[in-house]
Amino acid sequence: MTIRIARVSDLPWLLKTACIAYPPGTFVAAAAEGWLRSLLQNPTCLFLRGDRAALVAIVKQLPYAPDIRHGYLLPVWSRGKAARELVKMTDMVLRWARERGASEFYFSAVTGCDFGPLARKFGGVPVSPSYVVRL
Repeated sequence: MTIRIARVSDLPWLLKTACIAYPPGTFVAAAAEGWLRSLLQNPTCLFLRGDRAALVAIVKQLPYAPDIRHGYLLPVWSRGKAARELVKMTDMVLRWARERGASEFYFSAVTGCDFGPLARKFGGVPVSPSYVVRL
């Protein structure tokens, strides 16, 4: 299992695997390419790629409390069975976020993926219900 920081040269593989993770009708390759490229070049993000999975995290300062930083899981996807990779990647991003001063790390996904089991493996607890209004 190889896990490393993703590079712009990984974009074809990232796009090919990302389109599998998103619900039908929600993945637009041209938009995704621009978004992924911006994440790859963002110094506040850690973008990891393995043999079967990719994961992106970001650490942000809270605008209303500049001394507080939170980490957030951004996109995560895999092709096939990648649980071991995702656990290793999660461990890496949690250490990375802690080193950058994050006091909390949030797991969520627009893909409908339930990150509860992964978050609980690292001591995560639910903080509040999430809701969406589909328009």
